[in-house]
Amino acid sequence: MLWKGRLSFMQYIPSKQHHFGIKFFIICDVKTRYILNVIVYTGGTTDILHDVLSLMKPYLDKGHIVYTDNWYNSPALFECLHSQDTDACGTVRSNRKRMPQFKTKLEKGEVHFLHTDKLLAAKWHVKRDVHILTSVHRPVMKVTNNVDHATGDNKVKPECVLEYNQKMGSVDKSDMQISFVDCARYKKWYKKLFFHLFDMAVLNAFILHKTASKKKKQSLSASSGTTSSRTQRRCHVCSHTTRRPRQRKDT
Repeated sequence: MLWKGRLSFMQYIPSKQHHFGIKFFIICDVKTRYILNVIVYTGGTTDILHDVLSLMKPYLDKGHIVYTDNWYNSPALFECLHSQDTDACGTVRSNRKRMPQFKTKLEKGEVHFLHTDKLLAAKWHVKRDVHILTSVHRPVMKVTNNVDHATGDNKVKPECVLEYNQKMGSVDKSDMQISFVDCARYKKWYKKLFFHLFDMAVLNAFILHKTASKKKKQSLSASSGTTSSRTQRRCHVCSHTTRRPRQRKDT
């Protein structure tokens, strides 16, 4: 959330569009983008493992799969989630603790897999090196629908990369939707924080309404499809008139 005023826990993140602001830790549903949990970063030391487990606390031990970016990911986090019946997948920084040593140089399209009993790590080179850590995927390559213009063949990508690209980005899309209505300016940070959280609640309400309306339409279409015959609508004037029908005369 953008904020340039005086605040003790204001963050500077050069990779974001708004460099200064209040930092949130958010978890969203992949399909609906429903915001499941939010933690506001209030300064001090950052314990990534504790923050992720706090976000995931209501959803642990239920067999879910979490897709996260490289700011959170580490082998220690993935092993901790795996021990609580929760799998994870995401990009990871190569200098994280306990990360394996990959080949130094890879050709374009080449991939190097390393695995343990619980985790799979992959280094894939396209334009640059991409490091993936997962506890749910296999070390296999899959053919995509995208065509390589240099060779004319379909591009091949690791399975974990395809899944990550498809299911990652719900938080960014939710932020984009909230930014469309976030137009008011506040002089106090707590007012802006309150209305930003209020916008999140409104977005969640809209998602629930859209999901419920979609289910209602599906149930109505299913019920209308099962009827064998439909009653034909009659004209309102003809059905409410008291006049006798005129008889034709033979000429």
